[in-house]
Amino acid sequence: MNFTTHQVCSEIAPYIESIFHYRDFMPDHSIEKVVPTGHVFLIFELDGYTRHTYDNDSLKENASYTKA
Repeated sequence: MNFTTHQVCSEIAPYIESIFHYRDFMPDHSIEKVVPTGHVFLIFELDGYTRHTYDNDSLKENASYTKA
């Protein structure tokens, strides 16, 4: 996996904490639970893979997303 973090310029630093990019990320798990942190993440999916969200209790797929 290629992971790169970019520094933000001073003009947007009050609004954006960090920008990062990763490529060729192939996790060995199929479902990932994310603990709320209070941060907002804006994700641009550029690899063509379908992403899913899951029900918290049953872990059944409840939505699919492409070109997000």
